[in-house]
Amino acid sequence: MQGQDDSGRDVTLSGDSGGKAELLNLVANTKQPVMLACNEVMGLWGKSSSWRSTRDRFKPHMEIITFERASNEALRRIAKRVLREEGLDFDDAAVEAMVNSNPGDLRALVRDLQVLASTADGNITKEMVENQAESGRRDSTLEVFPGLDALYRSNEAEQAVALGRLIDKPPSELINWVHWNNASLFPEKESIARANQTLSVAAKMLMGQYQNTAHRSWYWSGQLASLSASVPNKVPFRDRIYSSYPSFLRRQASWVRPAIVDRLTQFSGSSKAAARDELMPLLAAMVKDAPHIGDATEFGLSIRLGFSAEEHASMAGMPPSRRSTKDLIKAYNKELEAFIEAQVQPAELPTIDEPTPSEATESKQNDEEGGNPPGQMKLF
Repeated sequence: MQGQDDSGRDVTLSGDSGGKAELLNLVANTKQPVMLACNEVMGLWGKSSSWRSTRDRFKPHMEIITFERASNEALRRIAKRVLREEGLDFDDAAVEAMVNSNPGDLRALVRDLQVLASTADGNITKEMVENQAESGRRDSTLEVFPGLDALYRSNEAEQAVALGRLIDKPPSELINWVHWNNASLFPEKESIARANQTLSVAAKMLMGQYQNTAHRSWYWSGQLASLSASVPNKVPFRDRIYSSYPSFLRRQASWVRPAIVDRLTQFSGSSKAAARDELMPLLAAMVKDAPHIGDATEFGLSIRLGFSAEEHASMAGMPPSRRSTKDLIKAYNKELEAFIEAQVQPAELPTIDEPTPSEATESKQNDEEGGNPPGQMKLF
């Protein structure tokens, strides 16, 4: 897009740019209070490797307040205090039922208490709380990491499906999150293989969103993704679960080199987005430095695609400073040289045996005795 800046000079702008810089200039120079609200703070800092520097530029000009969901203990304490001040009798079972049906929302807790107080005859029981929770069920969501923690700990299909609906991710992204974390969290290969079969079906079901049965693809793929994270695992989790952000979803990840994307785009004829989102995860899984997933020492595919040794190591997820990475690069370059030599070396021509002098004389005599065929003329 062509335009002019404040001084009248012609400038070329590419897309939506300069928003954070202008926002930073506003909060740095304004004399009025400014409140910034965002559902995900990383959306403001950015998801590239330089997000910390962006955060540090904003921090001197603002006070960051993070709102988190209330814990069960806080909900329990506040509910009892409100009930006592209102002069209502209650039992601990009623309070526990109220806490279990609340996703950590204090405002929802106060509203539930108001409804119960208006219908109760001076006493709140567990049955009243359960009836209220069943009739006034709210739409709520779980953040992705707490949601995955609860999902991986579930061992019943019905519970897993219910948790999958609460996680703040659409089915298309939930499939990627589950596929990425299963490989590192599931302790048995059989569980990973079984989950991958279900995820494959979920990915196929997701294609129904482009048809008139889009609503079916939504819950089919979402439910299958939830089941893939819970039912296949036979070993229950007892310690803390360390789920991670899928690296192939990071646009500026270290292994997502522009050269790799460009080469895949030229090789396949697809767009850069398709090469990054569809082809690179499969290629990275094949060369990943993990025995139960891929083999980083298998260089054939990367060599045929024209990747360098450093690009192959980055897709394998190996740090450049590691000794094993340097050995891998050396082995890759050696095999690449052998591949190039095999391509440029000319093929050997078949050998033709020359006739001996006696055979040549005998052949000439036979030609002279035979004469010329009928109708053929000799010039000399």
